[in-house]
Amino acid sequence: MAKASSYHHGDLKEALISAAADLIAEHGQANFSLRKVAQQVGVSQTALYRHFSDKDELLAAVAERGFLELSRLSHEAFDQYDDVVERNIEVGMAYLNFAADNPNTYRLMFDSSMADNERYTALADARRLAFKCPARNTLDLQKLRDPNHEQTQRQKQSAKIFSQAIIHGIASLMIEGMIHSEGDRETVLRNMLEDTLFT
Repeated sequence: MAKASSYHHGDLKEALISAAADLIAEHGQANFSLRKVAQQVGVSQTALYRHFSDKDELLAAVAERGFLELSRLSHEAFDQYDDVVERNIEVGMAYLNFAADNPNTYRLMFDSSMADNERYTALADARRLAFKCPARNTLDLQKLRDPNHEQTQRQKQSAKIFSQAIIHGIASLMIEGMIHSEGDRETVLRNMLEDTLFT
């Protein structure tokens, strides 16, 4: 196993985040501990505390990494389409696929313990970035319906919250097994959006 002395400056912190991310992905938060992370990397817990003050700070770094990856996937999907409806579908699919492929990480990302924006500023920024594309899609969809309507700041904020609530709600219901519709994820998403938002 690697020793603390073998890490260059900054490498150990990234190794600890990666190890923690792997443990969360495989086992979830219930069985997570700093001791297991340190063992995984091959360092003492003392070495771990040089980079993270406590378990929640390390978990916040894992959640931040999750949101950054979700943001990357969402922006990648967003850039593929000019058509507003198809873009909504593709961004939604990127989001749902991420949640389905990483259910334990997704649960951590939205855990109430991660909601302290003043303490976890980088996490808060990553979270906002991840919802940028769904919010933009909702605003563009509204413009498509009524091109002449000038949106107020309040309406823009409402659209942002609406887009977050819709996509997060669907993802949460899916990974918790509470949506039992027939068909694959894309069919469920497309039918839901077309039947409720695009009509």
